[in-house]
Amino acid sequence: MLAPAFAPFANPEAIVNSKLALALISHGWDVDIISLRIRGNATYEYISEWDDIWKPLQKNIIEIEYPTVSKLLKPFVWLDTLLKVGYPVSGARWINYATSQVIELNKTKKYDLLLSRFLPLQGHIAAMNIAKRTDIPWIANWNDPPLEWFPPPYSSNIPSFERIIKSFVYPGIGKNAEFHTFPSERLRKYILDRIKQIPSCKSLVIPHVMLNNYSPKRVKNSNIFVICHAGNLANERDPEYFFKAVGKLINQSNCRNKILIKIIGIESVNLMSKAKAHNVDSLVMFVGKKTYIETINEMVNCTIGLIVEASCSEGIFIPSKLTDYVQANLPVLAISPRDGTVADVLKEYGCGLSASCDSVDEIYVALKKMYSSWEAGSLENDFPVGKIKEHFSVDNVVSMYEEIWRSLSVANQVCAER
Repeated sequence: MLAPAFAPFANPEAIVNSKLALALISHGWDVDIISLRIRGNATYEYISEWDDIWKPLQKNIIEIEYPTVSKLLKPFVWLDTLLKVGYPVSGARWINYATSQVIELNKTKKYDLLLSRFLPLQGHIAAMNIAKRTDIPWIANWNDPPLEWFPPPYSSNIPSFERIIKSFVYPGIGKNAEFHTFPSERLRKYILDRIKQIPSCKSLVIPHVMLNNYSPKRVKNSNIFVICHAGNLANERDPEYFFKAVGKLINQSNCRNKILIKIIGIESVNLMSKAKAHNVDSLVMFVGKKTYIETINEMVNCTIGLIVEASCSEGIFIPSKLTDYVQANLPVLAISPRDGTVADVLKEYGCGLSASCDSVDEIYVALKKMYSSWEAGSLENDFPVGKIKEHFSVDNVVSMYEEIWRSLSVANQVCAER
């Protein structure tokens, strides 16, 4: 598995990749992980400690090490790397060393499958170069679109030169990977519309996976309606309409002493000033950065999980925190595009409510409905998580990967016999 984002780091991409590795290993897969280490980065906003749940993966991780070079030699190293990698992209040295490492290991291990994870892009480029030089079947995963393809209101400051380079990379990935996976149908269509080299018949939606063999006990709080948001917010994922809806609920239901908004993460994008503008700042509590297990254990003390998405014309994303809320047995309130993946999922599985990012009234109605359900003691019955847990289960996700692998093995055997 080529997964530049991986444990012990606790950003969403690393968590998703690490949970998948644990899931595959639990079903008897022998998995080597080629990952990227983030060293001494003061801007990294997540925990980077080895959570107990990730420690079994330490023996499976192959850390790519390469020497630093002097300023005098840098141009020569850069040219040599460019010739080997094929593209002048960020992380080219990691791509080069990761490619060489896997090819060398394959001489003795004879890998059956190559998985590459996205974001970032380095894993796909390394996998593409490996696939060209070996006969290992390659499955490329797209958990998000490339940053420069994020829909408005997101924007990207990626330079034009880099965009041009990547416009040559993506078709190569589409053509050379034998299969492509996506966490949602809308994202699958979004990517296929832009990478024409990916045949629809060689793509499949595989959901994010829950943590294997971990069933935290829900701690019910009958006195306080605790709304949990896991992770950091951003300018595009603006909670102001949510705060306004909470203020409306308090004013109309006289429930100020019964509501708490717990944010697992750091204070950012002027959150408290926005909360104060709607007189709900006294209800907001930041608990700071947490490891993954600490985050789940915070969630189980809450009443509902909150998702705040950007106001896109179509919601193509499926936040990994949705899986985490389900793991913690939390019903979900999503502030999302009306036409979007999260709204689709909540409607299909009945585990929560979705309200438009652009409507305080819709957010208020959904919040009021869940609050009233909690007051009546029927929240878990009204918004059950059992059905969606099966969707995110280890057995379901791993079986989908195994089915792809079997289909690729049969196809390759037929080709070899011709």
